[in-house]
Amino acid sequence: MPTLVFKIAADYDEVIKLRNEISKLEAQLKKMDVNKSPAAAKALETQLASTRQQMMGLVTEAAKAGAVMEKDFKSNIYNASQSVNDFTQKIIDQKRVVKDVEHDVKRLGDAYKTALKRNPTGAAGLLSEYKSAKNTLDEERATLFGLTQQQAEASLSVKRLKDEYAAFKEEAGETV
Repeated sequence: MPTLVFKIAADYDEVIKLRNEISKLEAQLKKMDVNKSPAAAKALETQLASTRQQMMGLVTEAAKAGAVMEKDFKSNIYNASQSVNDFTQKIIDQKRVVKDVEHDVKRLGDAYKTALKRNPTGAAGLLSEYKSAKNTLDEERATLFGLTQQQAEASLSVKRLKDEYAAFKEEAGETV
């Protein structure tokens, strides 16, 4: 994208140059007595028309490039926003998984305590199941944390894109 911005800047300089040339040609035509030298006047008018056409071509190309950049910005903002939405959905789903595993850990902890009171030797199987559920809970929480981090990064990306787009719109307005 920086190449595109540079091309627009170069075209803008050319537009300014052509605009100045148009002003000079118009001033010369106003000073000139068309009746005394119709051939020179015709040549100036032809040159003026050609310069205006060149300028309009550059303005049109700059407008097209600006439209492409704006479309790209909007598309990137939309895609980044969709990523944030996807992460949000994954976080919601992961929170459900964490809640389910927490419930299992609580249930297994209670079952282990009850088994310890009734039959301490038979509680060893429940202890390993309880520890396994706790490890799973830790993994699911780590996954949730990772998703939250990715969502935060995606949100920052959207904000940066929106800021860049706002700066682009402001610059485009000044240029126009």
